[in-house]
Amino acid sequence: MRAIRPAAWPALLALVLSAACSGQAPEDGTFRTCVSEEPQSLDPAFAVDQTSGTLVSLIYPGLFRFDPDGTPRPDLAKRWELSADGTKYTFHLHADRRFEDGRPIRAADVVRCCRRLLDPDHPSPRRWVLERLAGAVEFRDGRSDALPGLAAPDDSTVVLRLASPFSPFPGLLAMPATRIYPACEDGTPARAGGLPVGGGPWRLAEWRPGDRFRLDRRAPAAPGEFTHLELRVIPQPFTAVAEFEVGNLDLLRVPLAEVGHWLDGEWSDRVLRREELVVSYIGLNVRRPPLDDHRVRQALNYAVDVEALIRTVRARAARRAHGPVPPSLRGPDPDESFRYRPERARALLAEAGYADGFEIEIWQKENPEVSRLLEAVQAYLAEVGVRARIVVRDWGAFKDAVNRGSADAFFLDWLADYPDAENFLVPLFHSANQGGGGNRVGYADAYTDLLLDELQGTPPGPARRVLVDQLNAMIYREAPWIWLWHPVSLQVLRRGLSGYEPPVIFNGQDYLRVRRDAAIPDA
Repeated sequence: MRAIRPAAWPALLALVLSAACSGQAPEDGTFRTCVSEEPQSLDPAFAVDQTSGTLVSLIYPGLFRFDPDGTPRPDLAKRWELSADGTKYTFHLHADRRFEDGRPIRAADVVRCCRRLLDPDHPSPRRWVLERLAGAVEFRDGRSDALPGLAAPDDSTVVLRLASPFSPFPGLLAMPATRIYPACEDGTPARAGGLPVGGGPWRLAEWRPGDRFRLDRRAPAAPGEFTHLELRVIPQPFTAVAEFEVGNLDLLRVPLAEVGHWLDGEWSDRVLRREELVVSYIGLNVRRPPLDDHRVRQALNYAVDVEALIRTVRARAARRAHGPVPPSLRGPDPDESFRYRPERARALLAEAGYADGFEIEIWQKENPEVSRLLEAVQAYLAEVGVRARIVVRDWGAFKDAVNRGSADAFFLDWLADYPDAENFLVPLFHSANQGGGGNRVGYADAYTDLLLDELQGTPPGPARRVLVDQLNAMIYREAPWIWLWHPVSLQVLRRGLSGYEPPVIFNGQDYLRVRRDAAIPDA
């Protein structure tokens, strides 16, 4: 094994002492990885953090679940049909699927869980996932007991009817919030021995708070496949690195500070890359002069060397953004690119009447890495005469200022809730979503709104891809953001293992196809 870096020594020492005290050896049938935090809730209706969503998606079934590439595939549904008008989904359930307690999973269970997600007496932070159902808004607000968009004509058939067509709807049904579970009398997910009673691919067998989760595979495993899954709770990235180094983890998410080390070191052949469905940007408040002039916004984009920032701030673990939509969800990059051209930036500022530059505030939440990034951006802008002041606030004050539109500019990331281009366009740029709805820069354009409305109802296919590319290019040219990047995640899979693919969406990996090849050493 190669030498451990000095930064990892304290954590490694603790691990070695812990292992020596426990005297426990790894089990061949267990795949070990880690999460960074304890889950806030294992109730699908209230699972809002990634750890909760990951566990909920492993424990409970749904009408759909995501493949690693983000494709929604049927789970409880053995087949489904969509009406010609794009509003009525009819799902036919597998007759042999059961909860862990042996009870068959029926259509009434789907209806019950969906109604609870929208229940006005127990408001779920994820109720928006089903608010497109016919009658859902009235039901959610307590103005009606009826929910006409949700029905179970028989034990094996579920009918979901939307108020209007929404092409990405199957992706919403693969989210953690729409998982199906047996319930107690009060409607909350049933438990046995303090642990959830599920019906998904894995059964939660043990939960040591703050330490680990152990899950057992429910279906028979093929030769080489794992029968147990262990998720360690490891908040510190370098502790996870040390755990991987000494063989206690089979999968490691590489910390940003260590990207170069793993890309260029002896494990480079086991590094798996995946462009995340995330966009990082500096929002420009288009309601405030001089940012209401698209020439000024374009100038700011030309002034910043994003490629250099990716090499330094991101250690090459990112892809430059050419619009809000990640490359995996659209076609080619727009023809015109805001490559680093400070002379073009100065010319555009002069054309807009700001030859001597101007002053601007760029807001951020408290985060040292973001501070380093914005200090570099500040220096680039100074070269073209724009005097930027960085304003640091706690998350509450930052979010309030940005949502109210009182910040000139701000740094944020947008993470996909579901893997569809619509999720990077409508929430962020439709005029109806200004403020806390996602469109925090106040972008408003009637023609863009028209195309965004059309996008939501356009079914998958060539016409939709053309529409996505048109919207992405239009918004890119208007430059309501300083376009930064789409992060790339790097994970290291231990030698001798195969079948793991990094998911584009956090709950897109079920670990069922991961296997060990006994003929290949793991060293």
